[in-house]
Amino acid sequence: MIYTTKKRSPLWYILMSLLMFLYIYEFNFDAFGLSTYLTSRRVVLVVLFVSAFIKRNKAKLPRGVATKTLKSVSVLHVFLLFYALVLIVLFGRGVGSNVIDSIIRLFLFGLAPVWCFYQLFDNVEGFLNVILIATIIQAFFIVTSLIFPAFGELLDVTFSSEEAYYYRSSHRDGYAGGLACITAQGCLRFSMGLISSYYLAIKKNSPLFILLFVVLSVIAAMVARTGMFIGLIGLLMISLRQGSNNFLKLVFSFVVVALVIAFFTSNVDVLSFFDFHRMENLLYGNGGEAFIEDYFHDDMTYIPPLTVERVFLGTGIVSGVSGTGIKVNVDGGFLKIYAAYGLIICVLFYIIMFKNFLMNVKASTNSLIKSTILFFTIIILIGELKEYTIYQQYMVCLFFSLATLAYKPLKN
Repeated sequence: MIYTTKKRSPLWYILMSLLMFLYIYEFNFDAFGLSTYLTSRRVVLVVLFVSAFIKRNKAKLPRGVATKTLKSVSVLHVFLLFYALVLIVLFGRGVGSNVIDSIIRLFLFGLAPVWCFYQLFDNVEGFLNVILIATIIQAFFIVTSLIFPAFGELLDVTFSSEEAYYYRSSHRDGYAGGLACITAQGCLRFSMGLISSYYLAIKKNSPLFILLFVVLSVIAAMVARTGMFIGLIGLLMISLRQGSNNFLKLVFSFVVVALVIAFFTSNVDVLSFFDFHRMENLLYGNGGEAFIEDYFHDDMTYIPPLTVERVFLGTGIVSGVSGTGIKVNVDGGFLKIYAAYGLIICVLFYIIMFKNFLMNVKASTNSLIKSTILFFTIIILIGELKEYTIYQQYMVCLFFSLATLAYKPLKN
């Protein structure tokens, strides 16, 4: 595996980091009087495709497992698209969000942009550095919003549609949040920066970069409890990789985490100043039970019953009411995929998807890249437990962009 050594200017990193930020943290421009269909991600992709087309040097996606698995995922979704169309024809479109829209958006905004990132970036490290800078920008928004609530209110008013504004503003008392980054969905977006800092913490083998991972993990945990799980898993993987020689560094990291958590869960006056009780509720308020309750939404949850029909056929929708009158209102990717495709297709879907993810882990000859891709795969798994992650486009795109860039040859 060979990497390019071409150095980029600071201006290039700033511009690419801004584009990466707008791609990951998607919001629409409804507050500016523009159509809700015009989102930051869609604008960025137009810029990326134009830039990649201008820059292109006949560089095709590399031969190897990364491209093979990307094609496999694409073929799978061509089949799923026709399958979903058959369901809609047979049972009607219904009311709500259907999986056909999700598949089309995945093709346009998740799979196709992999080519753009492969054209525009020279190596894995440059790609991960840009993601990290975008994450640090978001961290600034989160911390500033926490200290100065008026700043968070300004972000919500300026960059949210009316529906999104009420959702984000109503959750700021229980969650820390930034720009298009709040609750579990926002935490998973923010976790892309944890992948970058994980890579650097291992590569640089320095307490400074381990501390960076810890700080970002704490901020992710402030956004949603999911961030705490991701951060702890990352620290465990770092400790297993670094070995006993770096035991003191790991202890130092855990001490920092413990101190920060203790600070935010204490009864000192500053806690009321921050008006943040998420960590306190998790640690002292039977967090496991609350986690499960949040996942199923109590009485508001409608999971299609596991009948013979649901084993073989789905409803074609991920939320709303199907053409046959079946209500669907669930959280988490697994339940949404089950509702849309039926049990058998759902099981096959996840077997194929995670087999392709893990094939990239197994195929990597660079142990650092292998470990980073494995950490990324774990985050996708956690994300599917909490949210409709795979069909949120950005995570699949960044995963395959990372995997393909790992094969990019040296330029002369």
